[in-house]
Amino acid sequence: MRMGFDLDGVVIDSLPEMVKEGQRLGCIPKTADARIVSGRLEEEFSISVDDMKRILTSEVYMRSRPVDEIVSTIQRWMEEGHQVHFVTARGDEWTPGVEKVTVDWLHKHGLYDPCAGVHHVRSSKKWAFLKAAGIHVFVDDMPHVIRPMIGIIHHPFLLAVDQNTWAEGEGMRRWSWDEIRTEIDRLSDESTSRRSRGRIAG
Repeated sequence: MRMGFDLDGVVIDSLPEMVKEGQRLGCIPKTADARIVSGRLEEEFSISVDDMKRILTSEVYMRSRPVDEIVSTIQRWMEEGHQVHFVTARGDEWTPGVEKVTVDWLHKHGLYDPCAGVHHVRSSKKWAFLKAAGIHVFVDDMPHVIRPMIGIIHHPFLLAVDQNTWAEGEGMRRWSWDEIRTEIDRLSDESTSRRSRGRIAG
């Protein structure tokens, strides 16, 4: 099965480091709590484009911590033979050097060598990339990224994080990681069963 995962907010808990850097630069109040702020810092705190570029440095991304339970599950799926793609809006045109840092971070946490690819795609274009790549399952933490995928790819999942609780009020289902893991395992079992039946019939 072909799976796709966003990085920041899903595989990587980067928001705390972003908030910390914004506070250091004076762009975000010292009282802000990374657990409840929006993932779209520029809107919540009226941060200019230039200041966002100052916040989103390669060093901030490299310091960010993995979400351990998600990383370990993705590693298991890769070991089971699934194609895993990482699809991120990070790009060198916004943060010079971040694409190399992304590879370095994935190497450090045992995710790069077994994955099927790392793709740097604007958030608004992720749905088109996933459709063209034939990816069946995708997980992101941003409602505006998942919404256009509904009905376009087979299984888009909005990961439930503190920053997107409001999405349920707009009719979007938020999935806990336990629910996502269980559903992907179920889909994997179904896919394996179909292939087995096909071999027997042949």
